Amino acid sequence: MLNLNKDKFESDENEKKLLKQGIYHFYNSEFKEAINLFQTILSFNPSSIDARIYLSICYLAIRDYDFAEKELSIVEELNSNKPVLLFSLGNLNFKRGRYYQAIEFYDKLINQYPKFERAIFNKAISLIKTGSVVGVDKLLKDAIIINQDDYLYHFALASFLSFNKLFSEATIEYRISNDLNSDYVPIKINTGFNFVGLKMYDSAFQIFEQTKNSDLYASDSYFGIALVYYELHHYRLAIDNLSVSINLNPLDAKSYILRSNSFSELGELKLALDDYKKVLTFSPDSIKKYFLKNAKDRFHLTIEDYFKYIDIYIDDNRTYVMFL
Repeated sequence: MLNLNKDKFESDENEKKLLKQGIYHFYNSEFKEAINLFQTILSFNPSSIDARIYLSICYLAIRDYDFAEKELSIVEELNSNKPVLLFSLGNLNFKRGRYYQAIEFYDKLINQYPKFERAIFNKAISLIKTGSVVGVDKLLKDAIIINQDDYLYHFALASFLSFNKLFSEATIEYRISNDLNSDYVPIKINTGFNFVGLKMYDSAFQIFEQTKNSDLYASDSYFGIALVYYELHHYRLAIDNLSVSINLNPLDAKSYILRSNSFSELGELKLALDDYKKVLTFSPDSIKKYFLKNAKDRFHLTIEDYFKYIDIYIDDNRTYVMFL
């Protein structure tokens, strides 16, 4: 009996050691190494809930959703009541485009743990994906109350405010977000769009000029420059920059639509029609989304544009420490 207890103790200690190593690799984005360690644990302890949950999170991180779903299904069969399981199931459903199911899991988690900030934030992003924006601002503000130091919470709230044309309020949140993470270029790009809304065209232009050399964000930066020129009725300069944006991102509907409108303003109707026809081939629903009906059609960005670079959290080391 003593030997059995000793063997179990040594096995448990070995599992804890491997789990700790796997988590270390995971949070250093060394997913292959992490997966190997979690699979090693499962080779001698198939019922290790902790290893399976983190293995599933690794698969979520590398976008292997089939394997993630398989591992989480096994954990569900083991009747785990760990909150991190609900969180992971919500994240899996989000990644698979099942946003309403994701919200159900986040709601279950929030009901049990009202201060689970990542679930609150992820629910907000899920709501946006469903096309419903009611209550999104409250969820984002709740997440910020719990943790004021997360730049993405402030960035998402700023983007939501900007989309709703609350540009002055959005400016404050963009500034906080940028102070928390000045290296994240999308904050600057969305700030530029916000400045356009405030008609602070010089400030917007300066931001887009600064970011246009960032490879990942160059297309949006050139679009931003074009939007400034369009607002100032410099349609030829808008067209030049939109052409660069389209060359960098040939499936960017908003660039084609704004260029088409610029051609129309110059009376070049054939070129305008060509751009509209192009959009109809790959994004037919986009055209009506980009214009507000008033005395004159006015171009405006969609919620998808403001949240283009905002994703959910699939993990959190604080969550792990608290709930695993």
